[in-house]
Amino acid sequence: MTVKLTTIILNSLTNTTHLTLRELYIIVKDSPGFDWEDSISKHRVRSTIDSLLRTNKIKRIVEGTY
Repeated sequence: MTVKLTTIILNSLTNTTHLTLRELYIIVKDSPGFDWEDSISKHRVRSTIDSLLRTNKIKRIVEGTY
């Protein structure tokens, strides 16, 4: 069973008060099943965060911190 990128990001943000974009990159890179190149991984993380921001599931605190 694979876990969606959205689920990993939301679970990470519920376990802590805030995360930086760099920390999210590391969490996704360390997750099994996400062995993309760095540029693809970063793009998908940013795209997922944008989607979550648009649906008001997460909040941006300051630049690069959610």
